[in-house]
Amino acid sequence: MVHKHLPAPGALDASTQVHTSALTLDPLLKRPRVCELTTLSDAALTAAVTAGTFPAPVRTGVRAVAWRSSEVAGWLKNPVPIPAKARPTHDSRSLEGAPA
Repeated sequence: MVHKHLPAPGALDASTQVHTSALTLDPLLKRPRVCELTTLSDAALTAAVTAGTFPAPVRTGVRAVAWRSSEVAGWLKNPVPIPAKARPTHDSRSLEGAPA
């Protein structure tokens, strides 16, 4: 029995087949899970991506991104430190007026 709504085997182009395989073999991780696995804070993760020391996320929606699990695993095997100038710092203004 042939389903009319499904493409025939081999009818998908190569890019579709690669994309489907990549999703199957390389799950995507959302930001909270990446922070949990790497022990980076949200701000440190953003700084590391901006500095180029952590893999860039892929866009999964208009306001959503995720990381390929293989890229996160690769970083975990050989973590690259965030340069000091790129590290998030506490805003000194938030300490103004605080008792010394």
